[in-house]
Amino acid sequence: GEVTEWTSYLKDLGERRLKEEFGGVKKRLDEWGVLKAASTAMSLVSAVLLYSDLATDGVFMVSLFQTGNYIWGSLSAFFITLQFAASFAGVLLYVSRVADAKATAAVLVFGFPLAPLVLDLCLVLEPLGVLARLPPNPVIDKLKIGLPTYRATRTLLEVTVESFPQALLLSYIFVRVVVFGAAAGAIDISM
Repeated sequence: GEVTEWTSYLKDLGERRLKEEFGGVKKRLDEWGVLKAASTAMSLVSAVLLYSDLATDGVFMVSLFQTGNYIWGSLSAFFITLQFAASFAGVLLYVSRVADAKATAAVLVFGFPLAPLVLDLCLVLEPLGVLARLPPNPVIDKLKIGLPTYRATRTLLEVTVESFPQALLLSYIFVRVVVFGAAAGAIDISM
């Protein structure tokens, strides 16, 4: 009985003290702007890495076509396109839930690949505070609400639908060319 009470008291005391200490540190960091600066920096680094990955994938795809490796180049193009198509499907689903039929139809007709690209741009602008400065508007408000979900979904799709299959393709090409000594030109994909 007494030991349990004493243990519970110490646990509560420790949790309260930890919250007080962490709360004070967090408050000081907030006052200095450190947390906002770190969050902004991480968001920008994330965006730079996303676009760098897409750019290198594009260069890789073009080089595959230029060397006559049309099957591998087509696979690379498919992975890049699939990622945008999956992102577009998520955007379309979100718009169909929060907007009327006209807005959904407009996104369906004009949204690919524009909608994911615009939302990717919003992911870059958000940590800079640009979206927060926009005047109140129902569309902008819905965009702000959906952006965190889009960010998480986009990251997941980037990894599973594009980066991982692209890495497998690169690994296969590396093994095929380096280990088995295949020519650098048009390579037969059969092993």
